[in-house]
Amino acid sequence: QHYNTVWSVAFSSDGRYLATGSRDRTVNLIDFESKKVLKCFRKIHSGYVSSVAFSPDNKTLATGSDDKKVNLIDVEKQTVIKCFDNIHSDSVESVAFSPDGKYIATGTREKVNLIDIQKQSVTKCFDNIHPYDWVYSVAFSPDGKYLATGSNDKTVKLIDMKTQQVVKHFNDIHSDYVLSVAFSLNGKYLATASRDNTCSLIDVEKQTRIECFNSLHTDYVRTVCFSRNSRYLVTGSWDSSICIVDIESRKLIKRLENVNTEAPRKGYWEGVNSVAFSADGKHLAVGCKDKTVKIINTEELL
Repeated sequence: QHYNTVWSVAFSSDGRYLATGSRDRTVNLIDFESKKVLKCFRKIHSGYVSSVAFSPDNKTLATGSDDKKVNLIDVEKQTVIKCFDNIHSDSVESVAFSPDGKYIATGTREKVNLIDIQKQSVTKCFDNIHPYDWVYSVAFSPDGKYLATGSNDKTVKLIDMKTQQVVKHFNDIHSDYVLSVAFSLNGKYLATASRDNTCSLIDVEKQTRIECFNSLHTDYVRTVCFSRNSRYLVTGSWDSSICIVDIESRKLIKRLENVNTEAPRKGYWEGVNSVAFSADGKHLAVGCKDKTVKIINTEELL
């Protein structure tokens, strides 16, 4: 359903919908049961769509783009209800809802903005949080206590949302761009993915790295996510593979090779950009560089 690279995929927490964002500047809203596109939003962005995220109540879908805009979509009515077009001066690389649904965090060049949805304005700007560099990924912890950021300055930062201060600066866990950050749903772990071909696992309470997975992939690790029961970590890479790791044992339990089987040619079009688990944990959505979205039945794997 897309005509260029799929950058982002996200499931609604009730399992009804799957959203996809693409380099072709469109957003698809999909009925997951029927696998049919309910709505293709073709004109809401003039640049590639880098990130999509559902609100906790599943009523709203947020989209971020390199056109510097963030759109809010009413999922039921399938219409744009708000366009934040004057907040960012650079590409929006990542969007994430706070667990209470009151705020959206956005990652862009040098800064992270915290948007108050009800007031429809920026309530906090973490300016120069990653000086001179892009914030590629933002994620809230499930309890809302922390906001994590990953940047091409090779660092990960942990922000205390109560004090709105950086409480931990991970500056030695990666040697290249940090492309993705994700919390486990039990709140115990933070995973980070990097262009250095590795993935790190952080103990959130202790604020220390407890594992570096440096042999899973042979190319950029573009995306990470956790299973709904927090037992498994999933990584997706530009080597066109997906790895599933058991958190307790830290062991690789499954590797899916050649995910981009429909790639029109070798090279650029190979690779995994985004992974997301369905609400029931039975399916994994994979956004690929070959313009496709793959649905993997995890019951056959785990």
